[in-house]
Amino acid sequence: MPEIKFCLSRGDFAQQFTALPDHEAWGALQTGNGRIAAESPLARVHRLDGSDGYEPTFTLTTAAVPARALCAVIPQASASDPQTVRGA
Repeated sequence: MPEIKFCLSRGDFAQQFTALPDHEAWGALQTGNGRIAAESPLARVHRLDGSDGYEPTFTLTTAAVPARALCAVIPQASASDPQTVRGA
């Protein structure tokens, strides 16, 4: 099976869409190394208001409008490493 790489790009892309309620528009999930056009992301990334850089909480939505939630990435409270996350 070939390896697929993903990139989380922020830059100007987060300013191109409206965030979910109680979130901020944060960036886009793309394949490759981030050199793909920002107009064609796999998903939009929304960061939950109040989450910090140490334990951020994100929601990924479809790139198409209207956006549909795909998954949430949240800190795992029981993890020994606070940077461990799980999909919800």
